[in-house]
Amino acid sequence: MLWPCGRAMKLFPSQRTSGRFGNIADANLTVIPIGITQYRWNVSIALSTITDEGLKQYITDGFYDFQAVAIYAYTGKNIIPSYQYLKECYPQTDSNNQDLFNLNGTVKDWSTITFLKGVAFEDCYGTTPGICKSPTSACPEGSTLAENTFGTNLQLGLQSTLVPNPTALRKRIAHLGPVLFRTTNEFSTVRQGVDCATEITQSTSQEDCPCPEQTDAAAYAADPRTQQEGDICYIAPSVPDPTIPTASGSTHAFWSVIAAAMLIPLLSMW
Repeated sequence: MLWPCGRAMKLFPSQRTSGRFGNIADANLTVIPIGITQYRWNVSIALSTITDEGLKQYITDGFYDFQAVAIYAYTGKNIIPSYQYLKECYPQTDSNNQDLFNLNGTVKDWSTITFLKGVAFEDCYGTTPGICKSPTSACPEGSTLAENTFGTNLQLGLQSTLVPNPTALRKRIAHLGPVLFRTTNEFSTVRQGVDCATEITQSTSQEDCPCPEQTDAAAYAADPRTQQEGDICYIAPSVPDPTIPTASGSTHAFWSVIAAAMLIPLLSMW
């Protein structure tokens, strides 16, 4: 778990019975190895020398470490996250056309800053202010910005209630990776998205990939979540209403008898 503590960030070990990052049987289970001195983002920064308020907030609010640890945990990439890329290339307004950044470059609400644009390596993007660079822009060593941007398939999650049970918290960490503790009742997590065309499994949630319509027979049959009762997307076959016997047949016969009975006397009159 990442916890802002002045300039430092503390990384706590995590445990879970079964999770992406290990098993609870390992008493020293961690999202990443404890010795973080070898990681690129773990650099000493004198905040008093930083004049950019946005960059200072990025560090002190913990989002710098959060993005760095998430990228390392999910991709193994050891990078220094670029604040300049976040400021220049991330969406600037929300769906209501409200600014996401203040005039001084600080973020109004970190919950609006997703991973969808990825996290760029500062060594590639640089630190000079400007406009968002093209993904094909060349890095100093010759590769492109696109090749040095990671985590575009990660999704940011914001929880409004922190479960006080340490076991529950460790389960979150083991399953989702780093947790950024923001306030006494709010924290951020990150999770990897699912390619609904190729990566659906029997346990893929409807939130990740919507269930297919039963009317689309091919898609419904191909989805592993529709195979048996209890599956996430299983829909029981509809049972037609039982046929209710009617008296139409006997009624028809009854009127035929009456017609015959009336016809016979009429014929006898001729």
